[in-house]
Amino acid sequence: MELTQRFEDVARIPLPGDNCAIATRGLEAGTGLTKGDETVHLASAILVGHRFALESIAEGQPLFSWGLPFGYATRDIRPGEYVFNPGMVQEMSYRELDYPVSEPNFGNDIRPFRLDPIAFQPARQVQTYTRPGTFHGFKRSGRRGVGTRNYIVILAANSRTSSFVRLLDSKLEPELGPYKNVSGVVAVSHTEGGADLEPNNRELVLRTLAG
Repeated sequence: MELTQRFEDVARIPLPGDNCAIATRGLEAGTGLTKGDETVHLASAILVGHRFALESIAEGQPLFSWGLPFGYATRDIRPGEYVFNPGMVQEMSYRELDYPVSEPNFGNDIRPFRLDPIAFQPARQVQTYTRPGTFHGFKRSGRRGVGTRNYIVILAANSRTSSFVRLLDSKLEPELGPYKNVSGVVAVSHTEGGADLEPNNRELVLRTLAG
């Protein structure tokens, strides 16, 4: 039986004009995503946070996300098709997936960023939200600010330590029984910055800082 979902409920298009979308939840093969009068059928299962094509992309044409090209098609890509580069295929081969990973269909096109300190113009700052949110908390003594609960946060500094902090989280959580003053353990993993000399998010960080 075909599964149909509203596109807005399960995926995002970062900026108008992008020809690739990002899955905001895991999606099954064959799922039909409806957006207005159009429906895109997924050729395979899509992992959360991964991209799929919204339209036909001819061989040699760029793939866009956030208004920027991040790769070029190494073959014709159909709407609803998972977009893979060689690095993704290798990384996903380490996972225990219940479906086969397709061959790569695009190559990276991360264009180097060059900051010109003379011509640089800072971007307009984001306006302060007029109705700031609130949360349940408590005032700490002295000048210690406001607290929420006593959670232990295990923070991964980069992608190489993410699996370790998740494992440590799973090991520590069952041991918290005697410590009634500790509400829990939260592992914050990281997907970027794993290389020694050239972190995999270096270009993105520079573009972001430059506005």
